[in-house]
Amino acid sequence: MTGYVGQYLKVNFPIEYWTVALDYANEEDTLKYLSEIIQTKAIDIKPPNVNKSGINMISNQESSTIFWGLGSIKGIGEDTANQIINERQLNGDYLSFDDFCSRHIFKGSKVKKQTYEALVASGAFDDLHNLEGREEFRMDLITYYRTLKKVKIANPKRDAYTIGKVDQRYWWNLQQKRLTGLAIFDYKELSESYEMAQFCSMSEANGKQTKPIFRSFGGYIVEAKVNKGKKGKFCRITIEHNYKLFKVMVWADEFEKFESILKNSEKSILIFDAELKYDAKWAKSNQFTLKENSKIVVL
Repeated sequence: MTGYVGQYLKVNFPIEYWTVALDYANEEDTLKYLSEIIQTKAIDIKPPNVNKSGINMISNQESSTIFWGLGSIKGIGEDTANQIINERQLNGDYLSFDDFCSRHIFKGSKVKKQTYEALVASGAFDDLHNLEGREEFRMDLITYYRTLKKVKIANPKRDAYTIGKVDQRYWWNLQQKRLTGLAIFDYKELSESYEMAQFCSMSEANGKQTKPIFRSFGGYIVEAKVNKGKKGKFCRITIEHNYKLFKVMVWADEFEKFESILKNSEKSILIFDAELKYDAKWAKSNQFTLKENSKIVVL
């Protein structure tokens, strides 16, 4: 009965259904839900927005859009999100990043340095400053805040915004991904920039490949599990390619070659070329296997 009602709501009230489903989803379910939503193309998923987001997921039925909740941003608690939302409800939408700062810089404010930077990196000001597709300009907002508050960096070597590739769009999308779990990457463009093999199409990646093909691909590393075998250490990697999960196998010979690159690589982007073939034992699906001539890059 629950399944029947759930399917009825999904078909007839998709925006309401998915808003609630995402609110209650764990990390694994969120991946599956976003994959289904993106495939149907019926609903647009937007990152947090200081003028439109609630603490949790909130939807706009007219535009069939779901806005990620401010409370879903790592490092921003419920009290902080409530302050941002209450100020907006009392005194109107934020007009700019400068306006936002002026309304939250006061004694006892819950909006701290890390809040400003997490909001910027998660895309919460993108709509206000027309930064969609221009994510690298988020750094201008962080620089403005640090100048305004005369923020001193205790350890520049550990500060992400002084050592990161802040002029690269993918880098900002990666920060957004780590903070919210929500980001889309152009892996094909990244693969081509590193002059790798022909990029794997989604039909090739999803279709049962009984004969091996050599392709480039990319994804966000969900898990990189190292095991020991007779020939030495090998690694099984699970990547998420814009909300679809794929398996990558690195056998002992190749792992010895790439171990230093793959070490502590979870929550990073992996770009590689490898052999793609259906694996009936471990993956029970198509699996990428690194070969002697493979190239890999961890970003």
